[in-house]
Parts: sequence; structure tokens; C-alpha cells
Amino acid sequence: MESPVRLEDAITDNQPIARRMLEYAISRGENGMPHLVALYRGDDHVALLVIKGDSTTVVPAAQLAILGLDADLAVVITDSYTVFCDRHHDQADIDGLLAEADWCPHLINPTTGRKWGRGEMEKVAREHDGVAKGWVHEILCCNAFNRAGDVASVVMPYQRAGIKRDRVVWTEIREWGESTGYIRDSLVGIMNTPSTTTLLQRFSGMSVQELEDRFGGWNREDRDFYTGKIISSEFGDDVHMALLAHPDDADRVRRLRAYGHQ
Repeated sequence: MESPVRLEDAITDNQPIARRMLEYAISRGENGMPHLVALYRGDDHVALLVIKGDSTTVVPAAQLAILGLDADLAVVITDSYTVFCDRHHDQADIDGLLAEADWCPHLINPTTGRKWGRGEMEKVAREHDGVAKGWVHEILCCNAFNRAGDVASVVMPYQRAGIKRDRVVWTEIREWGESTGYIRDSLVGIMNTPSTTTLLQRFSGMSVQELEDRFGGWNREDRDFYTGKIISSEFGDDVHMALLAHPDDADRVRRLRAYGHQ
């Protein structure tokens, strides 16, 4: 296995994809972009998932992919809302549960007079024109997770421009500090769960090569492909997964093409 990719590098690698996805969605008049999940094994970028729906779809779909593909690192990029305090903005929780900053007026939901609760920022943005009023900001939230329990986070703030508000203007990317939230907390737990191959090795006492020989040469690409089939069966059109291969990995390219991946 190649040396693992750094969390920060994985985020950087996937930001252009997320930018194009968001810009395309906004140009079509859509409210935002689907969730994007990128998976790595060692230094290899092995899969991309595009996930519609809310966190109740993102978490189980990511879990199936991470465990089935034996991913060592996952990047999750979601379209969301936040507030920026004048100081220590890195203490802000992306879901609005902001700690130790009572001095910051942005902590208060202006429609309730209380601290932000989960899901309230999206409601304020959509029902009270909260973005135009400066109460909340639109962002892409980028989190990367590995099996050592490390997490790296940045946010990509953006604004909508043009008469039809169908163009995206990106502002300065910000690093994000410690925070909590359903997706983030769930991914930390998932990355601490043994992968499918690890469990097979543990309970069979066989090496990866012995397992492949035992099951008739069932290779890595077979396992990746059938993981995708299970995800498709479970989630239908809500989740699309593309398996990736480095151009220099001729065997993987050939096997994936045999399954219909171009």
C-alpha cells in the first residue's frame, strides 16, 4: 500500500469538484448541491459518491462505501449554512451549537431570541431570507476523516450573484476548528469500525491473498464493484457511486472497464 494521503491534501483535491457541482446546480436554479463523498485507500482515490437527501441518507451510504471499499480516508463535502463571529470563528459549530461565545450576537437566532438549534439556520435562510439579511452564510463544509481518528475541516463560503442569482462568487476559505454534528460525529465512528476485509481476516485467520484464493480469485475490483451494487440496490437514484482508477494501474483500469466503468 502506498503511504496514506494527508487529510488536508484530500480536501484540496476535491474542492474543484465541489465547486463545479455547486456552480452547475446554482446555474440551473437549484437550491444547492448534493453531498459529495470521496474515498481513498492508501494514496489511491478509489471512489466518488454523489448523495441526494439529508444526513439520514449520507451517513448509511457513506458507511456502506467506507466499509465495503476498505477506505482509509473519507472526505465529506456538504452544502450548509453557518454564522461567522467577529472573533474565534473556528470555535463555531457548523450545526449552530456554538460554545463559549456568549459575547457574540451571531449566536442568537434572530427569529427566536435563543441560541441556534439544529436545523434552524436552514429554516431561517429559506423562510426568512436569512442570507440576504446577513443572519447566516452559505458554505460548503469540507471534513476529512482517517482511521487514526484525525479530522481536518475547512469551510468554503460563497455568495450568489447576478440578477437571477444564478452565479457563484467564492470568498476566502476558512479553516474550521473542533465542532460536533451528526454527520461529523457519525463519520468519526464509522472510520473507527473495522472494514469488511479486516473482519474477514480476523475471523478466518487468513491473509488477503488466502481469502482471494479461497473465493476463486475474488479480487479487489470485484469487491468494489459489488459494494457499488449493494449501494445502488439500497438507495436507488439517491446515491451514485463512481469507482476510480489511476491511469498507471492497468489491471484496475481493465477490470473496472469490464464492469462498464469508463
